[in-house]
Amino acid sequence: MSAPRLGRLLGRLLDRLPDNAWTEDPHRRPLPRTDDPATRPVVLIHGAVGSRSNFTGVVPELRDAGHPVLSVSYGHHGTADLTGNFAEVRRKLAGIVADAGPVDLVGHSQGGLLALAASGTPDLRGKVGRVVGIAADVRGVTGPRHLINLTSRLVPAWRGHLADSPAMAHLQLYAQRSTVPFTQILSTADLFVPADRARAFLDDDPASGAPAHRGRGRVLEVDGIRHEWLPYSRRVGRLVAEVLAS
Repeated sequence: MSAPRLGRLLGRLLDRLPDNAWTEDPHRRPLPRTDDPATRPVVLIHGAVGSRSNFTGVVPELRDAGHPVLSVSYGHHGTADLTGNFAEVRRKLAGIVADAGPVDLVGHSQGGLLALAASGTPDLRGKVGRVVGIAADVRGVTGPRHLINLTSRLVPAWRGHLADSPAMAHLQLYAQRSTVPFTQILSTADLFVPADRARAFLDDDPASGAPAHRGRGRVLEVDGIRHEWLPYSRRVGRLVAEVLAS
């Protein structure tokens, strides 16, 4: 079976999985205290081979803090081509802000990259208050290249996460225009987005060719949580809520 067919098959299988771990808030106005950044609606964006149900550690903390919580699902659980995933997320976010007004974005892994890039698009300019990345791959990864190329036969999105890939260069055109405050939450136990790549947005990055993030940026660290489990962690959820309250 060809690589594209394998990827489509995996995507269709993932689309059959339940994705209802939590119920979204309505996103049409009027929303409570929408002029208050402390209770601004938050949109969650999952990563590759992920879903909105991954955020069970984040959603309760955000709701306890008073935020309506929404989400964007895309690209057969984020497995599709990275450029296409970005176009879909950008379109869906534009629809949400047209109804709900300004939002904050929280993205895990690939979702954090898509969130930061989306915040630099003309259609979302002035509509995104803050972006929080949970092990967000905002400047791409640098290896192991052979393993990424092999696994991308099943998950086409992963090829785009190479720091010097054409898809990453396309998203950086938008990410480098963003001036919103960006906070990265990384784990010292993360093998997918290691600490050096998670921090790459703080300075000019030779690997991707992208400059330092133009807005206020900071990094928070947690210990002992693997990449895939980060959005399930209530400890991470509390950090996200604290960032959005500051």
